[in-house]
Amino acid sequence: MSKSGIYKITNLENGKQYVGSSVDVDGRLGVHRRRLNLGIHPNPHLQAAWNKYGEGMFEFKLIGTCLPSDLVRLEQECIDHLRPEYNISPTAGSSLGVLRSLETRAKISAVSKGRTRSPEGR
Repeated sequence: MSKSGIYKITNLENGKQYVGSSVDVDGRLGVHRRRLNLGIHPNPHLQAAWNKYGEGMFEFKLIGTCLPSDLVRLEQECIDHLRPEYNISPTAGSSLGVLRSLETRAKISAVSKGRTRSPEGR
């Protein structure tokens, strides 16, 4: 049975951290590890550190379990308390405040071009 909760990934070399939450923490940590090993993690700061220091210098740890309805609130509390350096967004469950590179914005634009919105989406 999967457990929902808050987790952190810690760089043991410099102490920098990433904090996240998931309804399936074990599965989510596995996704992080696979993407980092493949060099395709969406967080460039975490990926660069992984490439530099190697898998053996990172610790994947469950901070605590909680109900799925409490995930975003508790993740935000952990972000506020720990101030994790690898988190791109300062806001749990939102991309608000994320500064995207010109390259990323161009990719998003290219994918969105030609899409038609439903009347409800307008």
